[in-house]
Formats: sequence, C-alpha cells, structure tokens
Amino acid sequence: MSRRRGKKTERKVDESIVVPVLQLGDEVPNFVCDSTTGMFNLHDIVDGSFAVIITFARDFDPVGTTEIGMLAKLKDEFEARDVKVVAIGVDSKSNHRKWIEEIQELQDCEVYFPIIADQNAEISRV
Repeated sequence: MSRRRGKKTERKVDESIVVPVLQLGDEVPNFVCDSTTGMFNLHDIVDGSFAVIITFARDFDPVGTTEIGMLAKLKDEFEARDVKVVAIGVDSKSNHRKWIEEIQELQDCEVYFPIIADQNAEISRV
C-alpha cells in the first residue's frame, strides 16, 4: 500500500479490488450513473467547482432525512461559494424520489441536488 505524507493512499475492498483513499482536496474519479435528476456525470456537474458529496445508510433514515434537509436549506450558501452538492445512496431512484417528497415535507425545504442511485454500492466504495 502506498503512502502520502504518512497517510494511506489506497485500500483493498476485497482480494481483487483496490481503490484509492481520497483526501480532502483530491479529485474524485469521474463516474456516470442514474440519479433523481436524470443521468449524472460527476465531472460535467462539478466542472471546476468544489463539491460536497454525502453518502447515507438508507432512504427514510431519520439522520439522513435531517442531513439532506439541512443541505437543501443551505442552497444559497453553497451557490454563493460555487459549491455543488451531490448525495449518494444505495436505494433505487424511485425510492429516492419518494424519500425526497418526505424530506421536503418534514424539513420544509426543496431538495434541489441529485441523489444518485448506487444500488450495487460501486460508487460508494470509492
């Protein structure tokens, strides 16, 4: 395993898969997938901006509901700083959409950013 300034730079997911360990400021590898806002290409969306990428355990989780709601409420702050927000969950796109309706009702907000449907956890592993 290689190291950078005393920190791990890669890790084994299993015997056949080794993935990079990302540090603050690293460029995230590009990925294209389905999301609640349609097909999603990370580098096209971010395009030179900073990004906040949040992952959560499951749709309809109370903690995730609060976190997504708070991120949505901070829209003006993120836009003022040219920061894109992306959420990644392992549930289906249709389930994410139902959850968004609940979040918007419970948190009194508009979830404006995509939630990626990573049902095989391929993206979340990175």
